[in-house]
Amino acid sequence: MIGLFDSGLGGLTVVKEVWQQLPGYQILYLGDTARLPYGTKQAELIQHWSEENIRWLFDHGAEVVIIACHTASAWAFDLVKTQFRQPIFNVITPGIKEALRQTQSGRIGVIATPGTIKSQIYQRRIKELQQSIELYLQPCPLLVPIIEENWIGHPGTREITTEYLKPLIEAKVDVLVLGCTHYPLIRELIQEIIGPAVTIVDPARATVRELKNFLADNPTLETKVKTGSDHQFYFSAQPYQIQTISQLCLGQSIKPKILNRD
Repeated sequence: MIGLFDSGLGGLTVVKEVWQQLPGYQILYLGDTARLPYGTKQAELIQHWSEENIRWLFDHGAEVVIIACHTASAWAFDLVKTQFRQPIFNVITPGIKEALRQTQSGRIGVIATPGTIKSQIYQRRIKELQQSIELYLQPCPLLVPIIEENWIGHPGTREITTEYLKPLIEAKVDVLVLGCTHYPLIRELIQEIIGPAVTIVDPARATVRELKNFLADNPTLETKVKTGSDHQFYFSAQPYQIQTISQLCLGQSIKPKILNRD
């Protein structure tokens, strides 16, 4: 199985990419809805919860894990990759690499939750890979609750998104990274506002592509991972708007299982 965890429902956009790029692979999903949002929590808590979530996924049959949460990827990935022997993927580094491949001007924008921005993970990773890049980061704290309310077509959503994107438009970025797994759900709106000349990077696509290449290079592991289509979706508390969001992300309803960790 491929294990994925997120603080809530946004990680379902990563599940969608797995279904598209790796059909036939079983999904074990854990949404830590009892503790959301991660984006405003302390780093130590996110690290502890991420380790706990990853351990649960491996203990319940996952052979590989994707941290399908940008905030958890930012604060916890470097730590947890030293604590587990099994392969773990994050959604930040593949997105950065894709943005570097796409940029022509060297001016890259990132929209994300305040927690992800605060981690400075994008600055560190960009510096490691290509120091000449001009990076512009924009926290967007209102977008996740707006999306989860399914206000995607609401006039207020356009107005708020426009305000968030103004600094990046003024900076003349030519690539925009969607630094939260919820944001692909308003990708069309973002593209319309920021303009057709800007390339939008969805890190979920790059992450799953990286996993796909990894499995191709490790056929023994690939055989273990590819176990069927009996997908399982667990949550640490009853998820809000589960059927609405699952329809938006996956085009179908899912049957949530509530996890009792007591």
